[in-house]
Amino acid sequence: MKVIFLDIDGVLVCYDSVDKTATRPKLKTDPDNNRHLPHVPAMNNLNRILKETGAKMVLSSTWRHLEGLDNTNAHFIKYGLSEPCIDETPSLDQRMDNGLWKNAQRGDEIIKWMEGKDIESFVILDDDSDMSDVKDRLVKCSMDHGLTEELADRAIEILNKTTNKGE
Repeated sequence: MKVIFLDIDGVLVCYDSVDKTATRPKLKTDPDNNRHLPHVPAMNNLNRILKETGAKMVLSSTWRHLEGLDNTNAHFIKYGLSEPCIDETPSLDQRMDNGLWKNAQRGDEIIKWMEGKDIESFVILDDDSDMSDVKDRLVKCSMDHGLTEELADRAIEILNKTTNKGE
């Protein structure tokens, strides 16, 4: 199976989709639920990756905690995502004895999700770099522009090469 580990903010939601008609520029939101709207070109680029690779998506974004997998899927399918995410990465964050939280690296959560699965290839679409041992599979997007055409091309290239679970 080919897998895309998908972050949302900085990949599908970005500053290129700011509502410039507002008194104070802000990200556009869905009037029904106040969730941020995806940037249409970024969404189109993700759909192209899905079409050209046959990959499945796994949600690695914090949206998995805030909105949940089903709500996140429904929201982005409403705005043109061609396929839902099939699963979400586990949270490896730990509460410390002092009550503070120790955040896990997203790469470690991705590695944990892949354990025991037959992964042909994978790519990580994210605007952050906390990818530990799988950073070579990261296509780093930016909150400014999200998933651009050039970044989509790079993701397709990575997905169409086979790998052995990040080795």
